[in-house]
Amino acid sequence: MMICNNLLIASVPTLFSHEFSLADRVALVSGGNRGIGLEMAMTLVEAGARAVYCIDLPKQPGEEWNKVKEYLERMEGKAGQGRLEYLSADVRDQGSMWKLGEAIGDREGRMDVCWPLRGF
Repeated sequence: MMICNNLLIASVPTLFSHEFSLADRVALVSGGNRGIGLEMAMTLVEAGARAVYCIDLPKQPGEEWNKVKEYLERMEGKAGQGRLEYLSADVRDQGSMWKLGEAIGDREGRMDVCWPLRGF
């Protein structure tokens, strides 16, 4: 996550605005607090997703997640769209995950993408 260490670098979307557009989509990424899950969450926002919910075990997101959130909030050309949300949950509890998915769907009006990356 070297890009996040220097917050003076301009945040500009890349090729995702055309070839891989996820405009107005809502996503859930398990294992989204750090590592490949956080990288995927960042990519989804860069590709135009309206909201990406990062699900992981820690009660609060880590420093790395907070830096990525700040980076994405500054991204040029998003017109205020695209945000990261953090939720603490255990993906091994299927019942609570169903409820969580329903709550996100109710809040956002849709659920388009689910990346199960917890435990990799």
